[in-house]
Amino acid sequence: MLSRSPSLSLTVQTLPLLLSPAIQQSISSFPPLGDKCHSCERRVYMMERVCAEGLYFHRECFRCSTCSSSLRQGMHAFDSGQGLYHLMKNHEGKKTNNYMSNS
Repeated sequence: MLSRSPSLSLTVQTLPLLLSPAIQQSISSFPPLGDKCHSCERRVYMMERVCAEGLYFHRECFRCSTCSSSLRQGMHAFDSGQGLYHLMKNHEGKKTNNYMSNS
């Protein structure tokens, strides 16, 4: 039976200490594994994300702030003053300087 010495066990905290500075720097330059969804703050991966105004969302989280309907890219209005997204049909007559149409 093999016994493990506590001094030889590797943990997430001790592993970086064993790597050379060049390897540590190259590992730290990798992008994060996923961005956070602006709505639910969970990790969102490239294949499932929607990007609007530089923010990332899960497709199911990208919803109208007024009626909670799903939004599609290019079919929404963004209120930059409040940071809210809306269906364009809900806000066709309400566009002000804060609203940006994405069609």
